[in-house]
Amino acid sequence: MTFPETVKTTLWDIIDEMSLSISSFANNPDKDFLRRRKLDFKNMIFLPLQVLHFISNVRNCQFLLSVIF
Repeated sequence: MTFPETVKTTLWDIIDEMSLSISSFANNPDKDFLRRRKLDFKNMIFLPLQVLHFISNVRNCQFLLSVIF
């Protein structure tokens, strides 16, 4: 397994572990994340990470294009 795959697996394991004790991470543990929604706890945590990954890829592409051209 490559280093990025190891990091991704470790991150998913940590998020899975966090999802077992959602009340520790919610402002209102009696109401937050009780219903099944489109954005559950795991996706809510993972969404900003995906956005940051996308932004970093776009910036890298822009940088490479500016260097090449």
